[in-house]
Amino acid sequence: MANFFRDTSTGTVVSFVIAALVRAWITGSHKKLDRFAEVLAHGYSKEGEEVIIRLHNYILRRRREQRQTQALRDDLYARTERATEMYVNGEDGQLLAAKDERSPLLEDERCCAHWWAKSPRRNATRSVVL
Repeated sequence: MANFFRDTSTGTVVSFVIAALVRAWITGSHKKLDRFAEVLAHGYSKEGEEVIIRLHNYILRRRREQRQTQALRDDLYARTERATEMYVNGEDGQLLAAKDERSPLLEDERCCAHWWAKSPRRNATRSVVL
């Protein structure tokens, strides 16, 4: 996913947008969310990806209109969360900010085991740093 955001000239590369994508990627469909990141970073889409373009345009417009504040960061983070949810679920419609956390962090061993089973690195050597 990070490869799509190496070019920072697009204007969509901001840490809080990437944070929302990474949180969704941990528990979601990697293939779909990689595509989401690619479209968001480059602005080129196919049919069914309109919500990503709406988010892309919204981010660019808001960043031009307003200085970076906590309110702007919260708004863009929440809209990115909602857009990822809409895209993964095949929804279309108005892009509103999510009202609650859409991709909760993994908190227990069961969730970590679920993530590890889906991870492409699952065959790599696991090491724990305490």
